[in-house]
Amino acid sequence: MISKRLLELVLGKELYLEHLWDLQPNGFLYYTEENGGGEHINLYELAHKCKLWSHSGGYYINSGQMDNHSGKNSKKWFASVFNPYKVLGLGSGLYGNDIVHTIYADNEPEAIIEACEFVRNYIEVKDV
Repeated sequence: MISKRLLELVLGKELYLEHLWDLQPNGFLYYTEENGGGEHINLYELAHKCKLWSHSGGYYINSGQMDNHSGKNSKKWFASVFNPYKVLGLGSGLYGNDIVHTIYADNEPEAIIEACEFVRNYIEVKDV
């Protein structure tokens, strides 16, 4: 699921909603505009745009498939948010950069979108 705010930031336009965003059975995300029109966006395209949006703000997302998903975590995909400029100061991690948060999900786009929601929430709290 993606918030209206993140979708607006990623797509660069104001959206007019009457319902929450969710995956549709055909694998696309549906959104409406003020004139009542609607559009579909491929889930993988949306995940890529989310990564680009996060990167433009200085937060990088590394995503991929888990090597071993038979343990405690049954999720098969991950997305880690890290900041190469160490402005968050949350400890050293991947390649000497600060890993801020890691998301686990059943598919890669879901993990990426949830990681971007984390970035959006962090940015909005930081700016308050």
